[in-house]
Amino acid sequence: MGFMKNNKLFTLISIAVLLISGCNDANTSNGSDSQSIQTDTSDTATSDVTSSADSSTSSSTSASDSSSDQPINSYYDDISITATGLSLQTSLRSLVTTTHTTETTYDGLREVFKTSDADPNNRGKIIWFYTGTSVSFSGFGGSNGDTNREHVWPKDAGKAFPETSKAGSDAHHLRPTETQINSIRGNKSFDIVPQTSANIAKQNGSTTYATGDYLSYTDSNFFYPGKGFRGQTARILFYVQLRWGQAYNLRFVLGSGSSKTIGDIETLMQWHLEEPASETELARNEVVYGIQGNRNPFIDVPNYACRIYANDGQSYNSKVAGVCNSF
Repeated sequence: MGFMKNNKLFTLISIAVLLISGCNDANTSNGSDSQSIQTDTSDTATSDVTSSADSSTSSSTSASDSSSDQPINSYYDDISITATGLSLQTSLRSLVTTTHTTETTYDGLREVFKTSDADPNNRGKIIWFYTGTSVSFSGFGGSNGDTNREHVWPKDAGKAFPETSKAGSDAHHLRPTETQINSIRGNKSFDIVPQTSANIAKQNGSTTYATGDYLSYTDSNFFYPGKGFRGQTARILFYVQLRWGQAYNLRFVLGSGSSKTIGDIETLMQWHLEEPASETELARNEVVYGIQGNRNPFIDVPNYACRIYANDGQSYNSKVAGVCNSF
């Protein structure tokens, strides 16, 4: 707690430097001026992922080696560099909970997203999650083409956790998405979906908001985010299970989950390791840290994911370990 207070000014200065080009000028209309990931957002949602992958030695080295990733700052000073499984999970859960000193409100996410999800290449715009489309934003709506608040871990109408508070309003968890694709995703778990034209998840009535692997796909059981958003999805879910899992009995499973369970954990770990955090994702972690007081450890120290979920005594451990050991 002392660290957080003493470094508040430093954090806010860092946020301004990281995102100064993406600050919102608060004079745009909601969802009316969208641009495809293939054009204006290619330098954010796609190029950032590529550049991060090229420098993966600093963010995702030897995932099976428990000491290969070192914490980036003193926030993690009290976390053992060799702990695994439930021991590591318990320590990190205590850290992200005790430092979570400010809980963002559901309505307050309107202002949070203007900075946390700002498009660094398009002043005054934000980036829709799952697809990378850059849009003007002034608030939330319920019609196709509007911006909605996506619970990446589905709230299941409040059955999984409170819809608009606690896990239901945590800024590390919720992301801005287009209303139709939010509805199409619904309560589905995440996994690979065949990339056929019939499986393209429509965004604002369109199946051409991107091309190929940059489109999102869906079938009756699973949702498959566009390229550049799969690793982010995994790290958000890891955070939610860490921060809120004990309070609401949220668990990972192999295959498709339901409400308080979500999958596929094997695929999510694959995505986490294949798509390291981009500069945009790293910057977002800093913004939310400055607002809430806590961080997403799986962005800062990628190897925490393998160290926990390959060793936490669950039935999926061997599958997850197989993924971790392949990197």
